[in-house]
Amino acid sequence: MGLLLGALFGGNFATDFESGGLRGYEATGRLGLLLGAALGSVLGAASARARGRGG
Repeated sequence: MGLLLGALFGGNFATDFESGGLRGYEATGRLGLLLGAALGSVLGAASARARGRGG
């Protein structure tokens, strides 16, 4: 999800953004993928802990 949102944002609004030799939707897509994976991991762990406690 982060990859798609990042690519959509970069393709439409951040066309001059550069990171790691990539530009525009490619760079923001990669950034979105990393942020989405990190956020998903945190939320997944929190959800698993909450389910373990409440039963």
